[in-house]
Amino acid sequence: MSWVWFMFCCVVIGVRASIINRDTGDIPFSTSKSILPPVQTAAVPGSLLNGVPFPLPADKWWTAMAVTPQTSEVAGPYPYLAMVMDEGIQFCWPRDRTYDGTSVHHSWNNNYAVIVGASEIPAVTTYRQVNSWDEIGVSVQYKSGQAAMISYLVQGSPYMTFTYEAATPNITLFKGVTFTSISGTSIGASPITVTGQTFTVTVSGGIIWKLYALGGNDVTLSATETEITGPSIFTGTLRIAALNQQTGQSFPDTESLLDQYSYTYAVGANVSYTIDDNGETANVYFEWKVIDGNPADLLVLTWPHHRKVLQAPNQLLHVQYLGVRGYQIANVGAEWVMKYDLPTINFHPPRGFDQSCTELLNKYLDYDVSQIVPSIPGEFYYAGKVLSRTARLLVIADELGRTDIMPTILSLLQELFEPWINGSTKAPPGYETLWGGLVDSNGVTNVNVDFGNGFYQDHHFHYGYHLNAAAILAKYDPSWLTYSTFKTYVDALARDIGNPSSLDPFYPVTRHKDWFAGHSWAGG
Repeated sequence: MSWVWFMFCCVVIGVRASIINRDTGDIPFSTSKSILPPVQTAAVPGSLLNGVPFPLPADKWWTAMAVTPQTSEVAGPYPYLAMVMDEGIQFCWPRDRTYDGTSVHHSWNNNYAVIVGASEIPAVTTYRQVNSWDEIGVSVQYKSGQAAMISYLVQGSPYMTFTYEAATPNITLFKGVTFTSISGTSIGASPITVTGQTFTVTVSGGIIWKLYALGGNDVTLSATETEITGPSIFTGTLRIAALNQQTGQSFPDTESLLDQYSYTYAVGANVSYTIDDNGETANVYFEWKVIDGNPADLLVLTWPHHRKVLQAPNQLLHVQYLGVRGYQIANVGAEWVMKYDLPTINFHPPRGFDQSCTELLNKYLDYDVSQIVPSIPGEFYYAGKVLSRTARLLVIADELGRTDIMPTILSLLQELFEPWINGSTKAPPGYETLWGGLVDSNGVTNVNVDFGNGFYQDHHFHYGYHLNAAAILAKYDPSWLTYSTFKTYVDALARDIGNPSSLDPFYPVTRHKDWFAGHSWAGG
């Protein structure tokens, strides 16, 4: 791999990705600059993000590792857990899954972890940074002089991938854990050397790692009980995979399949979608960014929710790892197509209420409306719930044919919304300028205020309530759509949590959504 190609790989995936509608193209909600007063959160982006263009990804699966002090473990790239540390990428296969009666846990275990770095690069924070990311993966570069290492942390890959330029790979373990053999040769107190392209490494902690040197040429490694190094001043790619030998989980041909498909790797994926003309189904596409090997031979692990909707490719293999969401099972192919049935529900329920409940519903509707006492809101979360609940009462009144009380509820809803658009709220919205987003200005220095809103926690909950209420308000009083302050506020909420486009220079793409995991991350 030449230095030119190495840098091209860094640059070509460095552009922020959009979630593109293949039919309409890359269209942002808006590109207008925020008119909200500027504020700054105490959750300061670390130097790891120095090369990442603004706005920054505050809520992705990997973001915690880039928040000062930049030492957090992140949940991924599954099947692994990872930490980006000064000495290199630390990653663990959390093979022991536990259940406490409420939640499933995968916890870091040093016995099942390794640290991968480069000997020539000092273990100093300033020598590492994120150089690219998309909705599926992130790459982290370590560089000093001519020596460089890039780690591609890609969700679903059973291999951790490291590309080197003029640097010596260095693989170490945590204190108390030792290498016991490599490619069948026992490792003792004295260094041993082994040559080849594929290496099987056993560790005292009870795990087996497969190490692959890509490119078709043999490499020579030096191994001791605490360190594997080499080849010296290496330019090329190494991949490491945990060999799952758990009883009841593994298959006899898992190792040979990992070997077979080790030569093709991706550095992330483009995510796009289409919606059918009737609005009944949507296709979501993952176009994996393969930069080495044959795209048709790309092996990526699927979660159960992928397999329920996966249309193509559908070449499942005997490679699987047990994770917090169930088994991840290998699939082969460079473009995934997943078909989803879209909900048809709108403002009103799909079926009417039971007529026998009419009297009771009217009774409690009257009671609930009588309990609404508009006041100046002091936070997004609870005020949002009041907004959304009041808006829902308006729809219920409509269902019941209660034209007598609907104007009262509509008036209450309007009164509840007024502080958010006239600036009288006690939770003043601000535009946070370090990461890029709408926040509760009162919470930017205290994570306990408004459930961490100023630290980018729970925005999809908080603002979802406001957006739901705004939609119902506009349904029953369309004149509100002509109020510029109302529209500007609602647009800002939507852009903060649902912006689909990197063409919006002020808000990140789908802030909380993890397109591979299939859910949103609430924590900021």
